[in-house]
Amino acid sequence: DISEKAIAFAGRWLEKEGLKADLRVGSSTQLPWVDQSIDAVISHGVLDHMRYEDARQTIREVERVLKPNGLLYVDLVSTKESGYGKGREIAPFTFEIPDGEEAGAVQRFFERDHVFELLGNSFEVMDIVYDEWQPVFGAGFSRVGTDYPRLARFHVGAKRR
Repeated sequence: DISEKAIAFAGRWLEKEGLKADLRVGSSTQLPWVDQSIDAVISHGVLDHMRYEDARQTIREVERVLKPNGLLYVDLVSTKESGYGKGREIAPFTFEIPDGEEAGAVQRFFERDHVFELLGNSFEVMDIVYDEWQPVFGAGFSRVGTDYPRLARFHVGAKRR
């Protein structure tokens, strides 16, 4: 993760759960692992918070560090999410979040064909699930339920070719 706070939080959680992991602060566009050294990568809320060119570079890095037939899980925000189009458009399907916890951050929205384009020829998509839901308990951390009453995501399981 690029955030030292996120790495510290993950470290505390792992310790509490009795688990171990190699946690490092760094950029997803330059992963700090050697070629073909990782069995699986989980990308939750990462690739849709960057410009598309950086997301493509991140996928190239994931391909580089994954072993052949290594697994990738990624979730991506859909254009069907109620936050789509809010904020200043800085590129196609990409907006600067206008306010709240993530004010100023980049939010890239995806359509189904964008998922396949992003993963390119490096990955075989094994499963893609579109999920749309409304929060049960209200706003929560991200103000979902007030300003953004509908969440919509693609959940993708892929294998490195």
